[in-house]
Amino acid sequence: MSVNIEQISSVVKTLNNKVNNATVLFFNNFWEDPIKQIEILPQSQLIFGFPGAGGGTVGANTINGAFTSIIMIGDIGTASKERVQQVYTLFKQAGFSVKRQANFKKFLLNHFLLNVAIEMEGNNTITGRSAKLILDEARRKNMHIYILENIRKLLP
Repeated sequence: MSVNIEQISSVVKTLNNKVNNATVLFFNNFWEDPIKQIEILPQSQLIFGFPGAGGGTVGANTINGAFTSIIMIGDIGTASKERVQQVYTLFKQAGFSVKRQANFKKFLLNHFLLNVAIEMEGNNTITGRSAKLILDEARRKNMHIYILENIRKLLP
């Protein structure tokens, strides 16, 4: 599933009585601790993934973006290795380049911080276009500074 961050709790409640023995792939980021947000679901059946893509949410029920051929997958320490392998194989057979993330919670946090840095630097430009930011060395340095500032704020 891939939903807007603010919809995760309602989707998890809906899935709770419908999962049975299915593997559930969460294909998005989390604002809060993912373990707390999904704790009512069977932990051994949960896989996390993230597309090598660009985009974001537009409005209440729309995700706007594009996929590349890269998919990141992993778990947060509770999924069965067989389920992770099944999802890995599924994407490989579909032609994706699949990369496993050993610590998916850390990956999600790093991705979130990168997005914050891009958005902050994007808001400092007239166009706000991410591609221009990535290609501009001075702006990349600013993004790194924003990432470090945000990490310091998050540390206890």
